[in-house]
Amino acid sequence: MSQESLEGFLSAYQDALPGSESLPDVPCDAVLISNWNVGDDKHDTGKNLTNAPNTDVTLLGEIYWGFDGKPAHQLFISQMTPFLIPVSNANQISIRCSANAAKKRIHFSLFRKKRG
Repeated sequence: MSQESLEGFLSAYQDALPGSESLPDVPCDAVLISNWNVGDDKHDTGKNLTNAPNTDVTLLGEIYWGFDGKPAHQLFISQMTPFLIPVSNANQISIRCSANAAKKRIHFSLFRKKRG
């Protein structure tokens, strides 16, 4: 699959929990996952939490991703998958946060083959 033949059509976020769960049920051809080191504020801009005082460091932890409910790959803070993950549906991707964290927000983008 050539990246030039793809177009992004959805970017969203999901909270990864300690138990494995799937991304949403959305047909697509590829997924990109990001583990940001920012927190949301009311103006929808990121605030760098890495050196912020009173930051719960468990919110900055790694996330795990894989297939069929079996996370096998790790993304540390400020990382994203170094490639587009080929799938036929986003729900093929399983995510979870570290067992020490209550949750970890991950961001993802979905891609499909260009039309016409």
